[in-house]
Amino acid sequence: MSRFGQSVSCPRPGKDHQLNGPEKAQGTASALHKDAEEAPKPPKPSKVTFDWRDALNLEGQLTEEEVMIRDSFRDYCQDKLMPRILMANRHEHFHREIVSEMGELGVLGPTIKGFGCAGTSYVAYGLIAREVERVDSGYRSVMSVQSSLVMHPINAYGTEAQKEKYLPRLARGEILGCFGLTEPNHGSDPSSMETKAKYNPSSGTFSISGAKTWITNSPVADIAVVWAKCEDGKVRGFILERGMKGFTTPKIEGKFSLRASATGMILMDEVEVPQENLLPNVSGLAGPFGCLNNARYGIAWGALGAAEFCFHAARQYTLDRIQFGVPLARNQLMQKKMADMLTEITIGLQSCLALGRLIDEKSAAPEMISMLKRNSCGKALDIARQARDMLGGNGIADEYHIIRHVMNLEAVNTYEGTHDIHALILGRAITGLQSFTVGNAFHSDSHKALHTALIDWEVRYSGTMDSFNYTDEGGRSFQYLVQNMDPLYKEYKPPPRDLIQLPKSVLYLLMAALVVVAVAYAIVGHLIKDLMLDITDCLLGPLEEDLKKDVEAEGLSPLHIPGSVSHLHQNAFHVWEQDDIIIPMTPQSDSPVHSPMMAVMPYIPSFFPHALHHMSSPMHIREYLSPKESEA
Repeated sequence: MSRFGQSVSCPRPGKDHQLNGPEKAQGTASALHKDAEEAPKPPKPSKVTFDWRDALNLEGQLTEEEVMIRDSFRDYCQDKLMPRILMANRHEHFHREIVSEMGELGVLGPTIKGFGCAGTSYVAYGLIAREVERVDSGYRSVMSVQSSLVMHPINAYGTEAQKEKYLPRLARGEILGCFGLTEPNHGSDPSSMETKAKYNPSSGTFSISGAKTWITNSPVADIAVVWAKCEDGKVRGFILERGMKGFTTPKIEGKFSLRASATGMILMDEVEVPQENLLPNVSGLAGPFGCLNNARYGIAWGALGAAEFCFHAARQYTLDRIQFGVPLARNQLMQKKMADMLTEITIGLQSCLALGRLIDEKSAAPEMISMLKRNSCGKALDIARQARDMLGGNGIADEYHIIRHVMNLEAVNTYEGTHDIHALILGRAITGLQSFTVGNAFHSDSHKALHTALIDWEVRYSGTMDSFNYTDEGGRSFQYLVQNMDPLYKEYKPPPRDLIQLPKSVLYLLMAALVVVAVAYAIVGHLIKDLMLDITDCLLGPLEEDLKKDVEAEGLSPLHIPGSVSHLHQNAFHVWEQDDIIIPMTPQSDSPVHSPMMAVMPYIPSFFPHALHHMSSPMHIREYLSPKESEA
């Protein structure tokens, strides 16, 4: 038979027609099935599960070294610190030996390279802070002060001799340090510090006097890094040692927060400090702020450690607690609260990790640290309060530990930059406008101009100064712009040829107008600047012309009254022997001085007694009193 007469299998459309070679020759579906069974099957992808303990896989983003450091320190914290904390907090007792124990573990000054320090990453430092604050914020405060506020400035700003002398002993926990910046009258405003350092050339020492308060470790510290204002007005850092004459550190009693750490004051009464104890490589507030940024980073991690403890404790409690026949955790509201806690903690930890990497790469801005310090502390405090509420009445019992974390976080949210101060730091970065003081719109532009004016007046009037320094009985120094407003200074006599006496009524009217301008400008600043310019010109323009005519008729130098907030001329009002108000005349000058705000500031108490508290300038104008009030 011809080949066409042979019986053949025709492939079925869509199936058998795709077969080739042997498979086509077999021509059966069973052959395909058999081969499929023999072929190796690709592995099925494993199902990704959600671990609420590490919701965004922080663990997988850490190096082996970071995990090892964290795990070993976690064991220490849980085995050695946790058993101590209940009684330590209850009796307000600080265990000094934990500093030595931490030194043995190498967690003090961990990011410093050399001098007996570990030289770890900043992420590892954050993980250490997280683990210790999971136990207690007071213990973390002790570690943070030692590492970031004592060891860091010595390493960053000190001499090699200072590093060799102090850092190895601090790293071992052999000696304990504290950091003195906050003062009784100056917390968020360190630039106004009253602690003074006076250099004695004959002995080559500095004499330091002043007081610091709310100082962690001070009652038990062996050394203190203290910041003081020198005679040139610059803030400098000094290392003070226990045993120096005039150096005392009384304990602050009765704290309801951070009770497991020692907190006190630093009192300095003409403490003689050798010049070699000056930190030479920094001046100004950049020094202490650099230390605070270092510590704030650790706080951002640490606060989340406290939040984690509260979250885990609340979860376990609500699982174990049976109400109405079911666990509390079955309640929708409880689950919602725990979901919120988990979300905030997870986002916070991921942010801290990212910031730590940036710091290690030297790519972190201070505002980043402010943002996370503020966020972590605020969120942690909210979580601790929620957890306390979830435990009901048991939430206030210290054996459950949550109320202790609540009390601690109240302090952590405040120290090293309050929640609101960090908001203003971020606000300044966002808007470019500084908002730390009311009326600050003129401060930044006028402070340099005012300083120029004071120097110019000193040169112009020689012995009859238009500014002077006064030290009160408490040792506080004030620089006065308008001296004879103060009854303590009555010898001021400006050159008669530069004076013109005017009716009181006219000048009071003028001052009232300037007060309106000043107050409005201080409150709303540039928002209504153009309007205020027009109002000021209308009010003062005619008076300025009349006064100029009178002055020229007498042959005196021209009078320059600021016609608007943009005019910068040398003018200031004085009280002449507390009776006649006079205006000192000055020759025409292009030197910038101050706005009407600065000119009228000394008179504000007479019109608005409480205004100076809100509108004080960098020149301590808030210290002015009207003559009548001074005598009273």
